[in-house]
Amino acid sequence: MDEKVPALREAYNLCQGIYSIDLFKKSEGYILEQLEWNLRVITPYQF
Repeated sequence: MDEKVPALREAYNLCQGIYSIDLFKKSEGYILEQLEWNLRVITPYQF
């Protein structure tokens, strides 16, 4: 796992401007929200 996480600007440049940076930000927020929800479901609150 030596790969670095690309910045939003790098992802935008990689897609050659097809997708807006705002879309990347919204997608990132959605993914993080889903990950947080999954952790809450898997891990009881007392831990």
